[in-house]
Amino acid sequence: MSEKLTSRERMLIAAKGGQPDRVPVAPFTWDYAAVFSGKSHREYTLDSKVMANCLLNYYHAFEPDALFVGSDVYYLAEGFGAKILIRDDNVPVLTAPAIDDLSEVGKLKVPDPYTDGRMPVVLECIRILKRELPEVAIVAIGGQATWSCCMHMAGMEKFIMEATYVDKELEEARPELVAQLEELATTGYIKWQKAQMEAGVDIGPSSDSAASMNPISPSIYRKFVHPFHKRIAAELKAAYPSIPIAKHTCGRNEVVLDLWAEEGIDMADIDYQMDLGMVKTRIGAKMALYGNVDPSGVMVAGLVVEVEEACREAIDKGASNGGFVLGTGCVLPFNTPAANVKAMIETAREYNPYQ
Repeated sequence: MSEKLTSRERMLIAAKGGQPDRVPVAPFTWDYAAVFSGKSHREYTLDSKVMANCLLNYYHAFEPDALFVGSDVYYLAEGFGAKILIRDDNVPVLTAPAIDDLSEVGKLKVPDPYTDGRMPVVLECIRILKRELPEVAIVAIGGQATWSCCMHMAGMEKFIMEATYVDKELEEARPELVAQLEELATTGYIKWQKAQMEAGVDIGPSSDSAASMNPISPSIYRKFVHPFHKRIAAELKAAYPSIPIAKHTCGRNEVVLDLWAEEGIDMADIDYQMDLGMVKTRIGAKMALYGNVDPSGVMVAGLVVEVEEACREAIDKGASNGGFVLGTGCVLPFNTPAANVKAMIETAREYNPYQ
């Protein structure tokens, strides 16, 4: 088919709820680009030029409508002092939180995204991609908003326990310390996202990978996540009103979709564990949707014909009346067959409900 819009134009129309010339398509790709380009995870995550070149190689091979910068979800927590192990043969991993106990929260300082940790690597990568591919949408790295960042700073189990104590008003509760940590994380996240917007991203996130109903309760989400996500979206949109805000949270979140719809986001990334048709019915009139092909069960393990079938099913469920981007229901694993990536992108180009 004849493409009527640039990839960037197509993505922005869909992300803002509109109907472009066809369904935009962009697998959620980080380290896949490194492995595809023959670079180690260490080279990719520590060198902005390597990261950008890997993403450029990936783009020229497959021509998705958007590129996702970054390599992992620990950038902000690392800036706060969390310890991250950078490996050659796999993605970075958190090895130690920034503090051992919540009583140490006063030691934490909001990091500077222009100087601290690996955040400057991402910012320079964004600048390179914008110069090289001005007509392709660039999506900022999220994944570590208030809740996730607090878990990375204070320890996953420890922070869930502290929030549970406050939620249930138990004697052990330390609400002032929990609130102080969340304030630091939220302030740092907004600062980090504004830096990426200033660098040139086309879509900004209010993403919180671990703020999922798989490990936490709806009550905890309502009290300790929802207000901060509203604040993040409001402050980012006030500063950069033309940039749509996308939310990503892993897992099954049906019970809090109504809260998502109140948070002021423009697009929600739907995890493969949720039914896309159900989500479209519930909140599709209030925001655009992205997703949600199974990244492991289909993209890695499936045959090309199964990828094509899953992509057509996602388009059927999500694309009616516009406001839909075809992608993966979480990060694309780095061992995904190239033929399956190609199949996803070609399916979106050929199976067009908007014609």
